[in-house]
Amino acid sequence: MLFKDDKPLTSKEEALERRVRPPPEKYDPDTRSHWSITMMVAWIIWGEIDAVRHEWDDYRNACADWRFESDPRARVRAERIAIDNITGQTSDPDLEKGLRKNLKKGSWHFHQWKPSGWKGLCSRARSENRPPQDAIDLLWLEAGEGRTKATAIECENAKAFDGDRIEIPAHRWPHLKRVDDPLTGKAMLSDDQGRVYREVQFPRLDAKQLWPETPPLPGEPLDHVEKPEPEQTRAAESKSQKDWLHDTRQANPQGKNELPGAYAGRLHLLMEKAHAAKRVTKLWPLKTLLRRLYDK
Repeated sequence: MLFKDDKPLTSKEEALERRVRPPPEKYDPDTRSHWSITMMVAWIIWGEIDAVRHEWDDYRNACADWRFESDPRARVRAERIAIDNITGQTSDPDLEKGLRKNLKKGSWHFHQWKPSGWKGLCSRARSENRPPQDAIDLLWLEAGEGRTKATAIECENAKAFDGDRIEIPAHRWPHLKRVDDPLTGKAMLSDDQGRVYREVQFPRLDAKQLWPETPPLPGEPLDHVEKPEPEQTRAAESKSQKDWLHDTRQANPQGKNELPGAYAGRLHLLMEKAHAAKRVTKLWPLKTLLRRLYDK
C-alpha cells in the first residue's frame, strides 16, 4: 500500500524512516486518571512512561509501520518444501534455489498498529530479556489482596461485548486468566465461569505508589530490586538518562547519510562507556535507545 505521490520503499532503513509516530507530548499517560491493564504491566516491567505510552490504545491508533510481504505463492511453495524435508522427501535443488530468490520478491505494506494485547506485550518484554510473567504475577497479587482495585466491563462470554462496568472483586483474581480478543487482539481477562472482562482499568496513582522503584536490569527478577525510600522518586534517574542523551546527541549529531539503526548503535556504544564510567545511572537496551531517539 502506498499513498499518493509516495515513492516505493527499497530497504528496511527507509521503512524505519517513513514509519508514523505522533508527537509523544500529545499522548502523555500521566494525564490519565486510569491506565489499562497492559499499561500497568508495562510500568511494572520497564518503569518508563514511554513503555506505558506504547501500550496506550489512543497512541497506538496513531502509529503505523511499513512491512515487507513476500510473494504469497512463494511462501506456499516454501511451506511445501519444508513439509517434504520433514517427511523425508527430497526436493529439487534448483527449485529451492529459485524459491529463495522469489521469497525476496514482494511489496511493502502500510500497517496501523493493533490494540494493545497480551501477546505483543509479552513478546516485547522477552525480546529485551525481561520476564513478563513476574510483573503479571505482581499485579495479580496486589489486586488479589486488595491493594489496587480494577474496573472492567463484565460480559457473559467472549462473543458478548455489552455488559456493566463493575469493580472486580479481590477474590476473583486468582481465577482470572489473560486472553486476547480473537477479533481485535485487545487484552482482556476471562474467568472459570466463561465470563470475560473487557476494558480493564486501574488507577494510575496505584501504579506509581505500588511500584515507584527502578525497574530491574534485563534478566534480573523483579522482586530482587531494591526499593527506594518513600520520599525518593524515579525522576532523578530518568532525568539523568535523558540529559545524557540530550548532551550526547548535541556532541555527536547524526550524519547526513547515517541510517537510524547505525546512529543508535553508535550512541549505544558511547552509553556503554558512560555507564561503565558511572556517568549515566542506567544502561538502556539498544531497542530502548532507538525508541527514545525516534519515537517523537
